Amino acid sequence: LVRCHVSGLVLHNYKTDLPARKGLSSSAAACVLAARAFNRVYDLKLTVRGEMDLGYHGEITTPSQCGRMDQCCAFGPRPVLMTFDGDRLDCEELSLKSTLHLVIVELDGTKDTTVILQRLTKCYPVPDDDAQRGVHELLGAINQRIVRAAMAALDCGDMA
Repeated sequence: LVRCHVSGLVLHNYKTDLPARKGLSSSAAACVLAARAFNRVYDLKLTVRGEMDLGYHGEITTPSQCGRMDQCCAFGPRPVLMTFDGDRLDCEELSLKSTLHLVIVELDGTKDTTVILQRLTKCYPVPDDDAQRGVHELLGAINQRIVRAAMAALDCGDMA
């Protein structure tokens, strides 16, 4: 409301089929939905990235908390490569040569997103111990190697 200088909006969520508290970014989906509704009603001319940013800044004001990755739901069913470097986030829509099937399984586990994000944040920018150095390696070089291999496989049409 403040950033875009618009009035309010009433949203009636009459149907929800994304289960809450299962790690599927349901709160991010609701925040991006609200941002998209404002964008369309007030013709704000936001890009998908702009909607993601508004959704993120809206969600971090709530107790649910989130990371920036959750807002990728703004792209809907389109696959997206998200690259993070500090506060910078790049999104690249991918073109797949065949259908990518996903299986989502309910493990009936518990998680605390706030604690997870706090612990990850403590690892940066400079790690304090071996565990935090391991996080840097895992989310840095190891992750980049895995993503490059996955991108090469997708580019060849290998969805397995």
